[in-house]
Amino acid sequence: MELELHRYLDVVLRRWRLIVGATLLAAVAALVVSFLSEPVYEARAGVVIARVRPQVRFEPSMVTLSEEQLGFLRVDTKARQNTLVALVKNPEVEARVIQRLDDAVTPELRQPGALLEAGVAGRLAKGELIEISARGRDPGMVTLVANAWAEEYESYVNKLYSGSGETGESVRRQADAAREEYESVEGALVAFTGDNDITELQAEVGSKREVLAYHYEVINRGEKLLVDGQGLLDQVDEAGDSGAGRVANGLALVRLQAAIVGSGVGKPFDVQLDLGEGGALLADASDQRGDIEALLSSLEGQRDESHRVIQESTLLDDILRLEAALEEELARKRELTRARDLAWDTYKALARKAGEANVAEQTIGSEVKFAVPAIEPRWPVAPRKVLNTILAAALGLVVGVLGAFGAEYLREADRTSED
Repeated sequence: MELELHRYLDVVLRRWRLIVGATLLAAVAALVVSFLSEPVYEARAGVVIARVRPQVRFEPSMVTLSEEQLGFLRVDTKARQNTLVALVKNPEVEARVIQRLDDAVTPELRQPGALLEAGVAGRLAKGELIEISARGRDPGMVTLVANAWAEEYESYVNKLYSGSGETGESVRRQADAAREEYESVEGALVAFTGDNDITELQAEVGSKREVLAYHYEVINRGEKLLVDGQGLLDQVDEAGDSGAGRVANGLALVRLQAAIVGSGVGKPFDVQLDLGEGGALLADASDQRGDIEALLSSLEGQRDESHRVIQESTLLDDILRLEAALEEELARKRELTRARDLAWDTYKALARKAGEANVAEQTIGSEVKFAVPAIEPRWPVAPRKVLNTILAAALGLVVGVLGAFGAEYLREADRTSED
């Protein structure tokens, strides 16, 4: 092994000029290229990830989640950080930066994707600081780009995570439409309330029902009184002209007439009973019978009259027709009332959501915050002359050593062939 190392060292020493020459040539070439290359500057801005942020939900409450609570809820904080870093290189942010800087950006960099390709990048620095860097030939331009990019990135991410923007505007438009719908149906209900036939129909139905009920009452009570009167008539026939019988029958006749008067049925005044100087109480059986038959005849006539009125009149048809018309009016009122209530509930819900959307929009800026503005760089980050020279020299050294061993191998091969 020592002989092999000695042989290799001998080759290096005998070919040192080749090795040194290759090393110096590579180093000089790298140094010349570095001096001839345009310097590249880099500006860095910092955006910090907020440790707390409000979370607005569509209900009467606002929840603020801390980082510890996020961890408690099994939120992958690392994944969240990686997502925020990945959102740095975003075409939407690039478009906003170009619009923001306007004429300060050269025409070449105004092309879609040009700024991203020029060297804008994001990385997670120490803690929760996202470092946004921009590279270019002009130190002033890269500083402008880095700061503008950080500001637009902050706005874009916070708006994205807040769920506001078009969603909030959409909710507000829906709330306005719901309010107009409520006002429309409320106006229709007010107009209907002021101009409908419900009261008149109810009064007319009630009146006709009272008339019909009266005639049915006349019939029902008349039938009962006719039965009582017929029983009294039989009682008179049985009692005959005895004094006690006439008195009892007279009292029964008076009670029958009193029952007719008390019931409100019939017209007992058409038959006048004479109570003076004995009157009906002392009348003979024939007179009492005549009075009873007169009462019965009057009751039968009024009962028959009520039957005729019910049969010949249109009371039942009128009541059914009026009740149908009344039900239509009441159904219309119920429909308008339900539509009004539904429109009001819808408007209240959307108005609450619109208010919550407004709160959500006012909380923009709590997901990430632009914390460290970029400073115009004084020294370029590329080309790195010293580093490039050292690397080129190392590469030249390796090439020189390989070349030396290659030359030695060829020399040995020629010597072997000559022998």
